[in-house]
This record gives sequence, structure tokens and C-alpha cells, in this order.
Amino acid sequence: MSAADETSGSAVSFGAVSDSGTFPIASGVVLPERAGLPEGTAPTWRMISQTVPEDAEQGPLFANAAEAARKTSNPLGGDFMVLINEWHYTSLEGSLSDGSRETISHIFQPVIPFSLEETIGEDWIMVNRPTLPIIYSAEVPDGFDFGKGVATFGNESGVADLQLFSLIGVSKPQESNPLLGAGDLVLAGGFSLSFPTGSSAFTSNAWAAGPAGVAAYIGEKGVLGALVQTQFQYASSGPTPVDHNKMFVQPFYLWSLGGGWQVGGTPLWTFDFETDEEEIPLGLGLQKVQMFDLGGGKKLPVRFGLEVRYFVDQMNSTLANEWEIVFQMSPILPNIFGNLLKGCPVMSVGGC
Repeated sequence: MSAADETSGSAVSFGAVSDSGTFPIASGVVLPERAGLPEGTAPTWRMISQTVPEDAEQGPLFANAAEAARKTSNPLGGDFMVLINEWHYTSLEGSLSDGSRETISHIFQPVIPFSLEETIGEDWIMVNRPTLPIIYSAEVPDGFDFGKGVATFGNESGVADLQLFSLIGVSKPQESNPLLGAGDLVLAGGFSLSFPTGSSAFTSNAWAAGPAGVAAYIGEKGVLGALVQTQFQYASSGPTPVDHNKMFVQPFYLWSLGGGWQVGGTPLWTFDFETDEEEIPLGLGLQKVQMFDLGGGKKLPVRFGLEVRYFVDQMNSTLANEWEIVFQMSPILPNIFGNLLKGCPVMSVGGC
């Protein structure tokens, strides 16, 4: 049972203490045999209380929203999957157009980690993150108006090339950090792949691969790190292949506001080795992990986010990204694939 402690404003959880230990009342009646006493011996009971923070949101995966926000900021993940969904509204401008143009897209990016504790050692994790970009609407050049000296535009939709990166690394607990507080130091390396699976208007027709890595600190007060991917073309397909030799750098900087709230940004920087150009956006926004009650003591954590990005450096002056708004809604689930490999029930938490 529980009661409210009016003097402290906190929830108080009661338990019972016998001669052989402490047992929560919610676990049921403790028989003498279970309590470690000889049969027929009556245990002596007294009531104790344990203070639980008022805003603690109990859930199957995380103790509360603040813990969920911190742990799901780890690029290597943990005993959970994150189904990242981002919707992008991007505005483009340049000399090729007589006004601004727009693109509306959706990025689906499941984060699937696997524990390597039994094969390599404690705190080692492998993470796989495929990325599928879906283009709902994009204004693309389809001709040229010589009278106005600008391109004409049509509307296209489809999917862009499938991306995948896989990393193996360690997420090592740290007792303290003067800026970000206690947390985890993350170091990992692996590879990044690009497959020419996109629609004709959005594919590079290139097979590409390269090394990838991440370094980050996931602290109680904040998160700071960067994910780096390189992709170098090794084969082409289709009638119009495009040279694909790029590096992608995603810095992430988030400061915890408490209650599952974070402020910061996660922009994506692109460096094109073929054209010797770069695209550098700066981003700032809010993120919040909300715990949804599913009944029966189960809760579904979902990460929401809204970020505005401005491109301080653009790929070219003819038609380039100017600014964009990114909305995120990412459910957080038990690690189904990790549980299957361990022979655990698919929806179990923390193994079996």
C-alpha cells in the first residue's frame, strides 16, 4: 500500500521487516519457511517506509522519464530499441529558382543494439542502424525557362537510398564529470554502407562503404558527442551514376532540464569529396520523453522533439538547403531482436 507524506510532498512506499529480512507488502504474505524461520515460529514484524520522488514515473524499461531521456541519448542504445521517426520540412533557395522551394520528407531509423557482454566483456555493445528516407514531396528542376533565366520545377515523391551503419563499442560508466555529471563514456567504431535502392529521382546509383565511429559522453546533466560516417563509392548501377564519396558528421549536444526534457541540437553536416563542398546546418530545439500508461503497470516511453536548423554553409549557390524544421516521434520498446538471440521472451526487459 502507499500513502502521501504531507510534510515532504513525496510518495511513501511501505514495506515490512521480519527477523530475517525486508519484504514489500505488495509481494504477498511471507510464510515462516520463506522468511528463513523454523516452522511454527512467529516472526516479528515492524513497518518501515521508503521515500520515492513524487515525479518518479515507473515503467517497464526506465524508472522515470529523465532516465529514459538520458539512456536513449546513447548512440549505442541499451536493453531497448528506439524506432526513430523524423519528419523534415526543408526550404531551398538559389540562383536556379525565382523563389524558395520546399521538400517534405520522413526518415525512419530503427536503433537495434545487441549486448556483447558474453562474447567480449562487460559494457560492450553492437548497434545496427538502418536509415530509410521517404520523400513525400520535393520540388525538383525539370526544365529551364530561358526567358526568365531560371529552372522550371516539378513535384516528385519516392524513397532515397537505403543507408546502414553498424558499430561495436563500449559504454563505460563514469563516476563524475565536472560539466555533464556522472554518466557513460561511449567509444565505438564500425562501418557505414549506402545502397542504390532509391527512386529514380532520388538515387545516386552508387554502392558505397566506409569506416564509421562515435565518441560521446552521456551524463546526468547533459550529452555531448559526434557520430562520423564515411562512404566511398566502389560500384555503380543504373544509367546515370553519381560519384558518391562523402563524409557525414552528426554532432549532438543536449542539456537536461529535468522531467525528461532536453534542450540542444542534432544537426547533420555533409562533406562532399568530389565537389570539395560542405553543408553545415546549426540546430536548436527541445526534446521530451513522455511515458504513456498502457494499463497493467506497463508504460510506453516515446521521445518527442522539435528542432529548427539553419544552414550556415551550403553545397552550392544554384539551389541549396536554407533552413528546415524537424519533428521527431520515436517509440522506445524492449529489445526484441536481442531477446530472440538470448532465447528470452521477445518483450522481456533486461534479459531473462
